[in-house]
Amino acid sequence: MLSVIGYNETGELEMGNGKKSILLVEDESVIALSEKMQLEDYGYNVITVNTGEKAVKSIEDRPEIDLVLMDIDLGDGPDGTQFAELILMRRDVPLVFLSSHSEPEIVAKTEKITSYGYVVKNSGITVLDASIKMAFKLFDANKKTLETEIKQSKMIANISDVIVIIDKNGNNRYKSPNIRKIFGWNPEDLIGKSTWETVHPDDIEASRTFFNSLDKPGATGMMELRYKCKSGVYKWIEIVITNMTDDSVINGYLGNYRDISVRKKIEEEKHFEQMFAEKVLDSLPGIFYLYTYPELRLVRWNKNHEKLLGYGPGEIANRYIMEWHIPEAKHAVQEAVDLVMEKGYNVLESPLLSKDGVYIPFLMTGIRFETEEQLYLMGIGIDVRERKKAEEALKENRET
Repeated sequence: MLSVIGYNETGELEMGNGKKSILLVEDESVIALSEKMQLEDYGYNVITVNTGEKAVKSIEDRPEIDLVLMDIDLGDGPDGTQFAELILMRRDVPLVFLSSHSEPEIVAKTEKITSYGYVVKNSGITVLDASIKMAFKLFDANKKTLETEIKQSKMIANISDVIVIIDKNGNNRYKSPNIRKIFGWNPEDLIGKSTWETVHPDDIEASRTFFNSLDKPGATGMMELRYKCKSGVYKWIEIVITNMTDDSVINGYLGNYRDISVRKKIEEEKHFEQMFAEKVLDSLPGIFYLYTYPELRLVRWNKNHEKLLGYGPGEIANRYIMEWHIPEAKHAVQEAVDLVMEKGYNVLESPLLSKDGVYIPFLMTGIRFETEEQLYLMGIGIDVRERKKAEEALKENRET
């Protein structure tokens, strides 16, 4: 029967409500009977077979078997190590070898097989019992370790970041399996190769400089670069690398990187829109302005605004709108602004004060512009000095 295994505070095996079942493979019937009786006295349920073939069949047919005690010398034909391999191909079960030999060449035959002990016959039931208990402990510990590793592997395989370990020379020592899903590579395609083989040629110098800057254990850095997929296409990645050359397990540079191609595309589109808007504003024949409301402070303008009024780059930032106007016009300007906020649009003709103290006549538009956080006054102004001159000339001609 299947039983519950546990260990008490002193580390001794506890059988729970049932007995642990042991398959004893021994071709000597007298020895098999003696060992069976001794093991049963120690609380085990013992199943005996006298050939390797029967042992393999028992493992296939009897799922209640918890451990195999395998005699190495089974007479003519294959020995116990060969049948042990067949057993372990069918079931993951703790296996302990028994032998009347302790010669190095005999013991060496078991080293390539996943076993949990080697007991010399006639060592006594106390030694055998201790070996069996230790085998159960080791098997249980290995099983838990394997389960943990499987969980970690599944987690690594399903996260959005690729995990990489790079040695001191810049060669890949480890790539997580999810690189296949994201970039098309199999880990074995890249392990042992230079990490710069998959870096865009234009980014190699910067990436080398970045890698070399992490020359002290514990140093961490992040950079963006273009990474080559197996298809030959390059994707933008963001990579974070930590120098862990002093760590006995990592003994290199631990990195994680993710595909940021979508983000980079959005950033590029946003940058294009910003550049496009700047060019459009700078191509306007007049001045452009954007004031916060109700503060009426200048937060956006074009180059013509600086040029026509004689200011250098950035000198007009945060200017109060009334600073441009003659005192007599301030009341009219405020009324015009209020009307813009009320109606959404208005036009005003008023002179603006240049840096050198000259008032330049402008025809200005005002538009109400609103975001979720802020209200603005936006508009353009056209220098009407030439129009004014033409009007004065026409007036003089009429008078004469």
